[in-house]
Amino acid sequence: MKGRFSLLLAAATAIASSGGAMAQMSYDPVGQKAKERSPVYIGIGLTSANSKLPQGTIDAFGNANLAALGGAYYITNIDQRTNGAKVFIGYRFTKYLSVEAGGIHFGEPGVGYQFYASGGAGGLGEGKIDYAMGAVFVDAVGTWYLTEKFALLGRVGVARGQTRVDFNGLPLVFIAGNNDRTERNTRIKYGLGLQYDLTESVMLRAEWERYTLPDPLSDDKVKVDSFSGSLMYQF
Repeated sequence: MKGRFSLLLAAATAIASSGGAMAQMSYDPVGQKAKERSPVYIGIGLTSANSKLPQGTIDAFGNANLAALGGAYYITNIDQRTNGAKVFIGYRFTKYLSVEAGGIHFGEPGVGYQFYASGGAGGLGEGKIDYAMGAVFVDAVGTWYLTEKFALLGRVGVARGQTRVDFNGLPLVFIAGNNDRTERNTRIKYGLGLQYDLTESVMLRAEWERYTLPDPLSDDKVKVDSFSGSLMYQF
């Protein structure tokens, strides 16, 4: 009888110990991600970008067309806020450090012009230059958990950016023709953000990132501030 009681007590102790361990596992989802889940995750997001088009390029392009046409020109709009998307894949080395690679498209900011003939003879037409911009990137991402669910993010990496300038409208088609221009560069990028873990597998992110892209019409650079919201899944 005493032997049976000892066996039952040992079994109960083992069950209680395993139950406590399971409770601790559910209480510490961050630690379990690094131990039990795959280190690979993917993400997709929507972006809102503010692209600082060089003012020198805006003025120089209008003046160049003005010299060829005569008359006057007016800038009808400068559209520097655009929407785009991003996709990425990541590998988590620890709960504090990951590496990510992906691509981002910022949309097409642009500048609109209205041209007039000299002497008030009437309008010569409207034209627009559009900047189609995007990049591929590789980042090191640091994660600092403030609570079980919320974390601060910091990232730094390298982006291979591309800018394509398209000429549209009249009379620009007669001056520039279809001579659209594309330029690429490689620059450091960086960003900050917040992450919220919905479950052990699904996370939400809100981030700000700074990119530096080329301007095919000058030696200046286009500074892009990207604000994104992303949905992530860890396998």
